Amino acid sequence: MIVMTSKIQVKAERERDFVGLAAIVVHPARADKGCMSYEFFEDPLEPGVFMIIETWKSWEDLNAHLEKDYTKEFFAKLPKFAVIPPTITTYESRGGQPMTL
Repeated sequence: MIVMTSKIQVKAERERDFVGLAAIVVHPARADKGCMSYEFFEDPLEPGVFMIIETWKSWEDLNAHLEKDYTKEFFAKLPKFAVIPPTITTYESRGGQPMTL
């Protein structure tokens, strides 16, 4: 299982438009082969900081997603919205277990 996190600090005046841009990716990504989850949210303690957390079955599935036209379009438009380049990190996991609190 592959987890990719993206932290994006968005210009205050572009936040609403950025959410619209993200919609280009979220819906089709969730339908991509191997997508286990694809979540997009704004940090409640840091206005204008958005996170995308993706979980994929394999590197091949993630790489195929990154080659999709809608993903390329998102990354091509991102500099118009971001204050600084996004922080993107990938993790490889052998799986997880549900946790009860």
